[in-house]
Parts: sequence; structure tokens; C-alpha cells
Amino acid sequence: MHSLRRTVHFYGSRVNVISPWYVKTNILSEEAFNHVSNVGVEFAKAEDAGQCLLRILGDVNINGHSLFVSGRKWAHNGYLDLDLEDYPQSPLIQEIQEDQMKSAPVSLGLFA
Repeated sequence: MHSLRRTVHFYGSRVNVISPWYVKTNILSEEAFNHVSNVGVEFAKAEDAGQCLLRILGDVNINGHSLFVSGRKWAHNGYLDLDLEDYPQSPLIQEIQEDQMKSAPVSLGLFA
């Protein structure tokens, strides 16, 4: 995305990324979702993912952005622009990464 966003606009295209957080769907088992929920992780809402997509599709000026569909504790509307290039050492990014690791600590390996 970072490479393409600088060139494809010359051809009338835009490139953006939607990075979803944990969203409760039928893809995983109820047991898997319970595990994530029991360690205190707040789920994102599927509707917020849809609103995020509509935001990108509806605003032709959005190009080269990384939008994060998140729990409402980080964004009141359920998604936010990570704007990664402007604050790579952000406390918000650090908090998101810490919550991401709660349900699968590195010490237990990938398949805990």
C-alpha cells in the first residue's frame, strides 16, 4: 500500500488499507471468541467496519491511509486513521499492540 499509493493516483486509482480488530463473526468458534473476551479484549462491531469502508469509498481525497476498525474504547465511531507515518511511537499504537497480545502471549507461542 505504501508503495502503490504514491503512483496509482496518476491512473485514477486510490489505495487504502482497512485493518480490522477482533470482530465477532461466524468465522471462529464461540470458544475462540470467549477466550479473547475473557482476557478483557473489547470487540469491534461489524457495522463499524462497514462505516469505515463507506468513509473510504465516499471521500475521493482519502488515499494512502491505514484505517483501523477498533473497539469503541479507542475510537468513538469504531474506526480511526492510524496515520502511522506521523507518530510511529504513539502511546495509542502501543496500547493497541498490548491488547492484541493479551489472548496469545508470545511466551505461549502462536498456537496457545
